[in-house]
Amino acid sequence: MSFNDMLRPVPGLEMQRPWNLGKVFYVDRLATHVSDSNEGTDPNHPLNKIQTAWDKCTNLKNDYVFVINSRAEDNSITGARTTAHLIGLNLNGFYSVSNIPRPSADTAMFTFPTAAIRSEIAGFNMNGGANHGAIETSGSPSVLWIHHNVFGSEYAGTATPKYGIYCNHLPTGPTNCLIEDNFFYGTTGMVALGKIDSNAIYMAACKGLVLRRNVIMGIPGIAINIVGMQGGTILDNRISVDSNRAGGAITLSAGCVGCWIDGNSAHFGDSGAMNNSPYADDGSDDNNWGSNTCFGAQEAPDA
Repeated sequence: MSFNDMLRPVPGLEMQRPWNLGKVFYVDRLATHVSDSNEGTDPNHPLNKIQTAWDKCTNLKNDYVFVINSRAEDNSITGARTTAHLIGLNLNGFYSVSNIPRPSADTAMFTFPTAAIRSEIAGFNMNGGANHGAIETSGSPSVLWIHHNVFGSEYAGTATPKYGIYCNHLPTGPTNCLIEDNFFYGTTGMVALGKIDSNAIYMAACKGLVLRRNVIMGIPGIAINIVGMQGGTILDNRISVDSNRAGGAITLSAGCVGCWIDGNSAHFGDSGAMNNSPYADDGSDDNNWGSNTCFGAQEAPDA
């Protein structure tokens, strides 16, 4: 069934394409007729590279890129498009080996520049270079939606990214972005399961950021490390802290004002007493800390 067929649910009844729906491009490196010379709008004749598909998207048209099977690309995949959607398919049980287009060089896996306004990325098992994040920004994009991805799992190849998401562009960082329902796996206490070896999320100079319902495990640095955020919201994240370290779950550094942090749960994985709070605020009294819980190492329940 073609995409146009799906827009005609009743035989004989023509349904016009919504005015704000753009083209759909397909990427499948395992397809028989795959080529970056294809138009890419037919899943039987898809494109080979995500970068090629993303470059074909048109600003403000709500174009979609559906990635069925991806490949390692030479450099970071850069999405310099406004209102584009990049969706990885086949993320079965969060551990798909089909959609891990890790870069062959020491770069981020995906980079969003300032032009990437109202863009979406979902459904990928992500890694990046040893000195980079899986997702990075190279400017001040706004209204990014990053959701339902897995960062740094054992199924994302041998690379060990420094960060899951890394945004550090002073004086102005990303604005009004939503990061939700992702999984982050670090190198500590995860045996071979985790790859991230610093922070799960590092965001600087951002405004209106919303971080919610993410699961973060085994991060050797700070799970959520925020610098200079204005009016951000950090809600209902579940964080496993590898040791009894102050601020290991969430740290707000200098310049964070008007932020709301509520409903987060941190768990210490070691057996020692909880002498340090996993939450730290080095910024302003104008930040609002609601009810955030903290648990030490617990015994297994009785059989």
